Amino acid sequence: AFAHLARFMANGHNGVHGPFVQGALLEGTFFNPRMAGAQDTRYAFEPARHIFDELNESGVIKLVNVAPEFGKPAYDLIEYLGTKGVVPGTGHTDATGTQIAEAIRHGLRYVIHFTNGPTGGSYKPFEGGGTIEATLRTDDVYAELICDGYHVSPEYKRDIIARKTTEKIISVTDQMFVAGTDVRTFRHGQLEGEVAPDGSHIRVVNKKNTLFGSCLTMDVGFSNLLSLLTRNMAGVWHRHHPAMPLDEALLAASAMSSTNPARMTGLLDDPCCPTGALEPGKMGDVVLGTLEGKPGGYRFQVSRLFVRGHEIDLSAPPPDAG
Repeated sequence: AFAHLARFMANGHNGVHGPFVQGALLEGTFFNPRMAGAQDTRYAFEPARHIFDELNESGVIKLVNVAPEFGKPAYDLIEYLGTKGVVPGTGHTDATGTQIAEAIRHGLRYVIHFTNGPTGGSYKPFEGGGTIEATLRTDDVYAELICDGYHVSPEYKRDIIARKTTEKIISVTDQMFVAGTDVRTFRHGQLEGEVAPDGSHIRVVNKKNTLFGSCLTMDVGFSNLLSLLTRNMAGVWHRHHPAMPLDEALLAASAMSSTNPARMTGLLDDPCCPTGALEPGKMGDVVLGTLEGKPGGYRFQVSRLFVRGHEIDLSAPPPDAG
C-alpha cells in the first residue's frame, strides 16, 4: 500500500487533479491488542526501529501510532521517529497518565481518534489516570476528533474543545474506502464490516458499539463543527456551552480542519510546501463554498477548489493513479 502511494506521489498526478498527498499514517502496527477496536490483532507488534524501517521502505510514512504502555521500546521508537522527521502519535492504547507524560518527554505529538473505544481512561488517581486524563490536562499534545457525530457524541466533543481549546484540536474523517460507494458489507482481514442502512457510519459485525472507520467527508466534518460551535448546548462535564458567533466559529472550524494539523505535522512552515494558512508564501490550497442553514444547523457546500494555486475541475473524473 505504501509503495503504491509512493508511485502516486511521484507520477506527476499528485495535486494536479485534486488531492496533494504529503505522506501516510501507520496506525495498525504498534498498538495494544487489548485496545484493537477494528484493527487486526495478528499484526500488532512491540515497537521496534527495524520493523518501522522495513515498513517505511518507500519513505512515505509521516505519522506513526505508538502505544506507550510498551515502555522502553515505545519511548525508543518515538525518539527515533523524531530523528526521521516522522510525527509520533498514540491511539489504540491503554497507557496510564504517567506513561503518556513520559512519551511526551520523548517526543509524542498527538493522540489519535481521541476518546474513541481504543483510548483508555481512569477515574482513579493512580499513575496519573489514563490516556484521556493525560491528554486533557496538558497542552503538549494535540487531540484528534472524528467529527461524524457517531465516534464521539456532540456533548463530549464540546467539552473536549473547551478543555483543550480550538488550537489543540485536529478534525479528521477516519474515512474508509466504502465512503461514497454502494458497498454495504465487506471483509477486512479477519473482521467483517457493515455500513448502517442510512449510510451514516460503519460498524464491526457482531462487535457491539465498535465502529469501523467512517463514511465522513471533510466538508461534512467542517459543517458538523460549525453546527456544534454555533449552538447553545450542555456538555457532559460542563453545564453550559454558549454558542459562538458565526465569524468566530468559522475561524475555529477552519483552524481545527487545516491550520492545526499543518502545524502539528510541520507543514505550516515547511520550506518546500508550506500550507495550512492563507498567508503570503504559503501554497494556494483553498476551498471556497457557500454556507446554508442557520446557527446550530449549517451545511457547507464546496463550489471551488484550489490546490497549490491551481483550480481543480471538480466535474472531471480522477485519473488512474497508476
